[in-house]
Amino acid sequence: MCVEVLRVISGYLPAEFGIGFDGWTFKSEHYVAVFAAFGHGGKQEIVPLAMVPLLDKEHDPHHDADAHITFLKTILKPMKRYIECVRFLVGDNCSGKSSISTKLGTPLVACASHRLNLAVNQYLETYAGILHKR
Repeated sequence: MCVEVLRVISGYLPAEFGIGFDGWTFKSEHYVAVFAAFGHGGKQEIVPLAMVPLLDKEHDPHHDADAHITFLKTILKPMKRYIECVRFLVGDNCSGKSSISTKLGTPLVACASHRLNLAVNQYLETYAGILHKR
């Protein structure tokens, strides 16, 4: 079944695409979900590529940018795609994603929700007296 899924994804995935990914930690295991994003038939397509624990015994447990880049290369290879096919990255604003973007020379479309939250909080400071009245 895995071979068939890879065959289908390989046939559907264009030569150039974006990668969206996010990681989370549960207890001592670090997990990563990776999606391909691209246009197809005038619509946006998002295809899941992997959702697995990031295992790397040679790197420290913080899983640096190099470990993530190696992981991305590993999951793209069976689909006959390479890191050079990735035209943009989508992810949160953590320093690891910025480092991956810099090392690959690929733009990072970072999450704007944090910047929006900061802007709203700064704006609301002027109304702090009103907002904190009971």
